[in-house]
Amino acid sequence: MTSTVAPTSSSFFFMSAASALATFSFTGFGAPSTRSLASFRPRPVSSRTTLMTWIFLSPAAFSTTSNSVFSSAPAPAAAAPPAVPVAEGEAPAVVPRPGAPAPPAPRELYSQAYADYARGNFDLAIQEYQEYLKNYPETDLSDNAQYWIGECLYSKQQYAEALEAWDELFRRFPGSDKQPDARYKKGMALERLGRKSQAQIEYRAAATRYPNSEAGRKAREKLNPQQ
Repeated sequence: MTSTVAPTSSSFFFMSAASALATFSFTGFGAPSTRSLASFRPRPVSSRTTLMTWIFLSPAAFSTTSNSVFSSAPAPAAAAPPAVPVAEGEAPAVVPRPGAPAPPAPRELYSQAYADYARGNFDLAIQEYQEYLKNYPETDLSDNAQYWIGECLYSKQQYAEALEAWDELFRRFPGSDKQPDARYKKGMALERLGRKSQAQIEYRAAATRYPNSEAGRKAREKLNPQQ
């Protein structure tokens, strides 16, 4: 926005005013009258008088704008620099971690665990049987998996741990068809640990509860070794 202090059409007025001011100034600075201008010796003129004289004598228009040095309004804030694009490979995107792979099918996982047991890879077989129970806790092979964990531990001569595995079978799967074998093998583990009286209890339980099973027959042989 531009404002004009002295329009061009009023130049005559300012010229007249300037002449009167000049006459006043000369008289005030020591000249007795306008007639004695020849004897006038001007005194030093202050910067304030010079500025006032320039303002009134200038025929040009005096303008001010909102961007002039006399404006008290703050300068507009500089625009933010444009974002610098990131070069490819400089900051790679975060790749989401893939989910856990789906477990093998129940029969496939169980067969693999039994194959590792047969090859003597007992630790791997235990891990696979445990994985089976974690993913398939209620299938028709879940009780078998629990039983074979005990067999793996027995084969590693970890008899106390094998007892715990078979006790877990009794608790979780009371109707399992692996109960006769677990009872008999539990008697054998107790016998290995030197706990013969407790072993006899397990043999008797297997022979009495499951008389027609293979485990029952072996249990009777343990109870009557001479027969």
